[in-house]
Amino acid sequence: MTKKMDNFIRIIDSNSLFKGSNVVEVVHKGTIYVMRITKDGKLILTK
Repeated sequence: MTKKMDNFIRIIDSNSLFKGSNVVEVVHKGTIYVMRITKDGKLILTK
């Protein structure tokens, strides 16, 4: 029996995403979102 990979979840380390910065912009369906690391080390995503 072959398992489908439809539910595969990619894991991305935040260090490789931010690359030393504390802010990145993500485009989703034409809209830009800002993801930032707070001084407490938490992630916040805003439109």
